[in-house]
Amino acid sequence: EWPGAHLSDLLRLGLLWKFGGWYTDSDTICLRSVMGFKNVISLGTSNKINSAVINFDKEHSFLRRCIDVISRRYNPKYYITAVGHMQEQTWRACNASVKTLNTLPDAVPNPCPDFSVLPQNIFFPYDWNNAFRPMVENSMNEEAASIFNLSYAIHFANGRTGVRAVGFGKNTMYEEAWRRYCPVTYHNLPKRDVVF
Repeated sequence: EWPGAHLSDLLRLGLLWKFGGWYTDSDTICLRSVMGFKNVISLGTSNKINSAVINFDKEHSFLRRCIDVISRRYNPKYYITAVGHMQEQTWRACNASVKTLNTLPDAVPNPCPDFSVLPQNIFFPYDWNNAFRPMVENSMNEEAASIFNLSYAIHFANGRTGVRAVGFGKNTMYEEAWRRYCPVTYHNLPKRDVVF
């Protein structure tokens, strides 16, 4: 039922397991260096694991466990089948609930044995259900400045970016992020509304 989404999720896991490194969805803008992070996955909206920005070493045991579980329990009718199983494996590996992981002070060691679960604000600084509209309709403001200063990346939200035109010269939060952090792309695209 969801062959494209499932293939993307499975390729992501397989390639990360085989080669290691970073994976980011194409609608992610990196705001600062992420090279200080290693073997990380992040909480996203509703305190669920979000695999849009992840990093793991080659042949990492967590990825192997996820691949094994997905291969046994794959359900083509469930849209987020791979990510759902990743979330389950995260809680098992960390012997923790999302509430535990989301409320740990920075000084407390991460309860996961060989990877870290980052808080939502690192890569997903807002609720994706409501995020895209303000990013393309509002001009730069204190909220955007706070996001740019506190986050490492901004993921622009689950399919919403492919259906909405972003206008040039409107000084939206999205355009500012694009101009500031992706200058080569920004300056080489035609100056007209572009669909992301």
